[in-house]
Amino acid sequence: MNHKIPQIAILASALFLSAPFLPWNDTPNTVQAQYLQLTAEQMQAALLCPTDESKAFITDCYELVARGIVPESLVLSSFNYAYQKPKNRWVYFQASLVRRCEKLRIDLWKEIQKLHD
Repeated sequence: MNHKIPQIAILASALFLSAPFLPWNDTPNTVQAQYLQLTAEQMQAALLCPTDESKAFITDCYELVARGIVPESLVLSSFNYAYQKPKNRWVYFQASLVRRCEKLRIDLWKEIQKLHD
């Protein structure tokens, strides 16, 4: 007797029933509401930022996301990538974010400079 079909049916029904049934939200998500998951201070601590300049870089990235210049997903994915590294997380974060911004034709250093002018 083949037991694969009942097992597949049980698995499929378990996945279907465990999925949350939430109403569709037609209002766009705001950057601030999405970004509250992780604060700049938490990111600085998690990335083990060694200097004030590195902490300022993260604060500037948050400001660029709030202004809509840099996509939030870019910052968070760079953070997730760097957080997986055992050492020098800050270095991986900065290099990754700069490289990903370049691919989107965003001059990150120029945008940061505009913040301080």
